[in-house]
Amino acid sequence: MWSRRVTYEVGAGNAARAVLVALLGAALTLGLMAGPAVASAEGGTAEQGQLVPPEIYVAEYPESDPDNPVDPTWDGAGKPGYVTISSPDSEADLFWYGINNDPSERNSMRTEGGAARTFLFTPDQPGLYFITARAFDTSRTKSASAPRYYVLKADASEPPRLVWSMTEPADAGAITAEAEPRRVVVHGRVTPGTPGVSGDAVRFDGQGGYAATRHPVIDTSHSFSVSFWTRLPEDEAERPMVPVSQGGPRGSGIEFGVRPDPDGWGFSVAADSTRGAARVEARQEEAAARGVWTHVTGVHDDASQRLLLYIDGRVADSVPFATPADLRGPVVLGAAVDVSTFRDHFSGDLDEVRFYDYALSADQVSLLTAQQPLDDGARPAKMVWSMDEPPGATAFVGRSEPVAATLYGDARPGVPARKDTVLQLDGASGYAATDRPVLDTARSHTVAGWVRLDDPAQDAVLIAQNGAHQPGIALGFDADDGWSVSRASEDSAEAVVTRVAAGTGAVDPAEWTHLIGVFDAHAGELRLYVNGEWVGTTPVDAGFTATGPLTIGAAGGPAGTVGHLAGQVDDLRLYDRNFSDYQARQLYWISQP
Repeated sequence: MWSRRVTYEVGAGNAARAVLVALLGAALTLGLMAGPAVASAEGGTAEQGQLVPPEIYVAEYPESDPDNPVDPTWDGAGKPGYVTISSPDSEADLFWYGINNDPSERNSMRTEGGAARTFLFTPDQPGLYFITARAFDTSRTKSASAPRYYVLKADASEPPRLVWSMTEPADAGAITAEAEPRRVVVHGRVTPGTPGVSGDAVRFDGQGGYAATRHPVIDTSHSFSVSFWTRLPEDEAERPMVPVSQGGPRGSGIEFGVRPDPDGWGFSVAADSTRGAARVEARQEEAAARGVWTHVTGVHDDASQRLLLYIDGRVADSVPFATPADLRGPVVLGAAVDVSTFRDHFSGDLDEVRFYDYALSADQVSLLTAQQPLDDGARPAKMVWSMDEPPGATAFVGRSEPVAATLYGDARPGVPARKDTVLQLDGASGYAATDRPVLDTARSHTVAGWVRLDDPAQDAVLIAQNGAHQPGIALGFDADDGWSVSRASEDSAEAVVTRVAAGTGAVDPAEWTHLIGVFDAHAGELRLYVNGEWVGTTPVDAGFTATGPLTIGAAGGPAGTVGHLAGQVDDLRLYDRNFSDYQARQLYWISQP
């Protein structure tokens, strides 16, 4: 059964902030925010006999600082945050909260002794958001607190991981998905175009030069891996240096660096998202090699709860790590970020920086060290900076590894339609398939694409990330229920398959239609959008990571492909995040022909 979600209006900038603050102040003055007990204080202080205003903390979204001229926005729309409300007053036994609105009984949470309570909040689109909260004592020993305000700034979210634009010529044997570029902007003295391990490399002078992205690349709350080649100068004095890092909302998230005593490599991760959080580090207990290229890999294996550091393909250290957090800061090459400053600037050369959204095995690390491609069962790298830019470049461009889908049967690329060309499929034998999995279907993700059917009387699959027995997600058409998205509970023949369907007659399948299927792992929801409009939502279990190929125009299975699509396909997109209603509408309109 479908259930509609609660959505919130969105602040649109400083003007919206001023208006909302004025409205909240007016509501307080007029007594419109009174609750179980009468409120009599304004602002964030308490009068005698009144509860102290509660505290608000959002781990993933630091509070906005209007006095900071470079007050950052944080990634981003469609990315969840966990809002924690607590009170120092032991009499507090109820919280009300609001999002861009007054605290209200509709949004209430029981507490005991002011203990912390948490709820999930996902920004719908970029902009300012106001979280408000009040504390109540339902025994009326004390009157209700004044409201507490918390303002955060959400940025636009990361671009799609991969896009099949279907621009291949008619004689192509495969269609290739590529990613939008992710720029690392250069600041200070950084010298590209120096000789590297593979092509060119980049030299950092250690005197303040660095390069940084706008968004994070990996979700550090799950398994991930980072690898790179580096060469330390022979004559550099021993001091802390960080060639690769990803920040967190209140400090450095992950770091790779060399430090004195014993001057070996280290791979560390912040234990949580608070400022100055303790760090867990895997260390090389010997001096780092200088004057030669060294391959460094750090792995967070969530399954074994460990951090592993590899030097030149061999394990240098492995330490327990059981408290991963989602540390959403920028990727920084050549330094570490500490809130709004940079430290431990790197002196040396850097090449082939790679980020993976899973734990590399020891064999896979060995392949990277030998400069060999990973085995066919490995998902492609989430991001690769090859560092091959020429001298004078002001940014380094990274991309997800491209993924080719081989064409089978009567699958014809290069057919003129829509913006340029599309993929034509016959509904019997034609489809496309990758040689490896692409999406981690156990994490939040979104699949989207345009489709037009020639035969609406038969079931058809637009795109599926397959397992051995069941797809982790499949987007397509059901002859009885119309456009749909489905997800299996496990990779077995007996798995429960959950589906959200639009119903027949809602949209003519013979016309070009835009579909979006969303799995929101945090909310435990499966959602469907058709032509930018929300169709339905259903609760789903965590599911599984499908390790089979990704298919276009059919779904794979132990007995072969099924659900062959008869019609045309265009502009398929994969995202490593969930979509909001706003983002679904936006993608539909910007991808029009």
